[in-house]
Amino acid sequence: MLFKDAGLSDYIVKALDKQGITEMTSVQARAIPILKGGRDLIGKSQTGTGKTFAFGIPSLESVDTEEKFTQVLIICPTRELAIQVTGEMRKLTEYREGCKVVPIVGGSTMERQITALKSGAKIVVGTPGRLNDHIRRRTLKLANVKTVVLDEADEMMDMGFLPEIESILSKANPYRQTVMFSATMPEPVKNIAKRYMKSPVFLEVDKTDANTAIDQRYVSVGLRDKDSALIELYLKLKPELAIIFCNTKRMVGILAKKLALDDIKAVEIHGDMPQSERKSAIEAFKNGTSKLLIATDVAARGLDIKGVDVVFNYDLPIQTEWYTHRIGRTGRAGKTGASYSFINTDGQLNVLKKIERETGNVLKEYYSSYSKDRTTMLKKASKGAPKKGVKTSKSGRTGAKKGSSFTRYTSFDQKEYGAKKSFGKKPVRVGKPSQNKGKSTKVKKSNGNRNYMSSNKNGGFNKGGKKGFSKGKKY
Repeated sequence: MLFKDAGLSDYIVKALDKQGITEMTSVQARAIPILKGGRDLIGKSQTGTGKTFAFGIPSLESVDTEEKFTQVLIICPTRELAIQVTGEMRKLTEYREGCKVVPIVGGSTMERQITALKSGAKIVVGTPGRLNDHIRRRTLKLANVKTVVLDEADEMMDMGFLPEIESILSKANPYRQTVMFSATMPEPVKNIAKRYMKSPVFLEVDKTDANTAIDQRYVSVGLRDKDSALIELYLKLKPELAIIFCNTKRMVGILAKKLALDDIKAVEIHGDMPQSERKSAIEAFKNGTSKLLIATDVAARGLDIKGVDVVFNYDLPIQTEWYTHRIGRTGRAGKTGASYSFINTDGQLNVLKKIERETGNVLKEYYSSYSKDRTTMLKKASKGAPKKGVKTSKSGRTGAKKGSSFTRYTSFDQKEYGAKKSFGKKPVRVGKPSQNKGKSTKVKKSNGNRNYMSSNKNGGFNKGGKKGFSKGKKY
């Protein structure tokens, strides 16, 4: 369903259009009509399903800019989430005068927040502790609040905020609308619903909602091989239309130039482009003049382009919501699609696991000729335990004889490639004569001059016929 067909205010549709957002997610299409009708709602929904706009849009439409009091209160478990929600709400209010959104979180002075509240904050987004501080000071009054939203309620319960939440709800307008979104429904969350909500509508959104038609895969490669792996995969798949997403506008430009060196032409769009250039790039992609689009996340939301076969996440997004919107550009209108996400660090692998947990999707690994050894991308299963299929020395360390080049064999290498991975020579440590036989070592004398010493066969140093370092230098 399109936002323009949902009967929303013009200023909201205009703000969404500016962000490139035209189509509702499932949770938005189902929750917005319920909330506009004034009902309380419990949404069991994972992060990344678009729930911020699901509660943000109807809350915003309930605001009367002629009134001076706070009308919407959004409670978040963490400062970071509160700041993020504030940013999203401010985007929605861009074309509406007199609808101020204020964050109330730790890390900012009370005086500054009090000034912001007194200046006419219609929508307040905050964390439980700081909100209670202002309520006790009577700098935040909730007697006339129309809507209270609990975002990620289960997280707040896990963090021990139950007393603060109950304190806030007990002081809020008893005739308010109460909205609660939670990924899980533990007993404390259910108890909050029973005590402080009026006949709420229960809405459950499947983890796999809207992504079942997309074959999701990841490619683990070294950073230096990332470009080559992308080019290899693109040429192998030969998609009719494909989108590559990067995290920064700078990377969009760099990647476009690199692909051009391999005769792969692509159009690019990002937030700093003039509207005319952005429009012409999208038109060229839509009509097939260019089969490849490189974009930042400004294009991930609402790009209404039919026939996109593949989405490449050249840079893995940190937020699950952005991942969901990116891959949602394919597998549309009943068709199937595919997505490939490139990772090259353990940190990115952890982000990938987080995305899997929060979306309920399992990403299969795709092996290219540049694929990184899986054992280097996974956390060690146990301390000091050698990986299965890896040759080890008597000391338990991987590799061959000390001081020589060695080759590590893994069951993965043998099965998939039959290849050997050379890890070079083992470094020689300076300062232990027994490990420096036949090596030359530079030692700085106390007077600043350099003195060269070579080790003898017995592991000592040939300097004045005595073992040890140069005279006059203490180590």
